[in-house]
Amino acid sequence: SVYNMSLTVYEKYNVEAGKSCLVMGKVTFNVLNQPRTQKPNEYVSDPKPEYVVAIEEPKFVKGDENLINALKETQYGDDNNKLSIRDKSPFAPTIFGKDNEKTTGDKLIPEGKCLANGQQILIHVTTFKGHGNVGCGFDAIKLTVPLNEVEITDAGGTVSADVFDI
Repeated sequence: SVYNMSLTVYEKYNVEAGKSCLVMGKVTFNVLNQPRTQKPNEYVSDPKPEYVVAIEEPKFVKGDENLINALKETQYGDDNNKLSIRDKSPFAPTIFGKDNEKTTGDKLIPEGKCLANGQQILIHVTTFKGHGNVGCGFDAIKLTVPLNEVEITDAGGTVSADVFDI
């Protein structure tokens, strides 16, 4: 039926606004210092700037059961072990160090940089009332190291000019 086509994964699992869960995993991609706008595509003609965090081997630590089930359905990759969460808030996510010292993504991560892949992080995923439906995003990330020990790398991969050395 037409109704089924328009059902979002959050509607399918009856996820309510104002719910949250914690998910742990290893970083595989992230945009946490300033929102980035994707190129328009067939699904999104007018993309909004967004923060993004992607992890592999997600483990749901605790939280709203319906939200967790919806997120599990959005996992992708060869072994279905990747999870990507986007956030369109105008504010950079809060980042906590191991000792609960806190900062924000825009203060911690310089322009053109990102968290190095492979680090274990905990993500606080939240839901909110969107335009006629429930939206999902994240507002905080916790690291397993103190803030001054976080690994930062160049955004856009680790290729350097010496690949052209002959």
